[in-house]
Amino acid sequence: MKKIVQFQFRSSSSGDFSKRLHDEFIKVGVSSSIVSLYSEVPTSSTQFKLGKKQQIVSTLNYKLNEYLTRKSNKDFGLFSYSFLGTNVTTLEQVKQADAFYIHWSHHGFLSLVNLEQLAKLGKPIIIILHDMWYLTGGCHYSFACDNYKIKCHDCQFFPDSKGRDLSTV
Repeated sequence: MKKIVQFQFRSSSSGDFSKRLHDEFIKVGVSSSIVSLYSEVPTSSTQFKLGKKQQIVSTLNYKLNEYLTRKSNKDFGLFSYSFLGTNVTTLEQVKQADAFYIHWSHHGFLSLVNLEQLAKLGKPIIIILHDMWYLTGGCHYSFACDNYKIKCHDCQFFPDSKGRDLSTV
């Protein structure tokens, strides 16, 4: 039997894609579990919520992002960078999994280092694109900007930065 682990920043009892996908996996005989940073669903053998420490790390990441983007142009939506996160490779569900589905994992849930840790396990990783963050590395939607295709610079989110901003990290 295949074992799937899905990562989702926040899980709810209804209305989120990871839950619907989880239910479909179960229907066809695939073992599925969801690991979330925040969850409205009670913890069970298939729904796992990370602890308070990881939520504090997420809050610190959020506050750091808020500070670094305080002068950004909010008309363009959300810009975030995953400085901090949680090493999920130590979780038993992750060790036993055959593949991973990553949904929305920003805001201190999984950092770029944590994504690399998952990749080093050598298991397939499927990223569900709910926005463009995995393509751009910062903007959740690029709108008319396509600088991310080659190298970010002169970012519309940071109009007064003179080329020195989070988009060039």
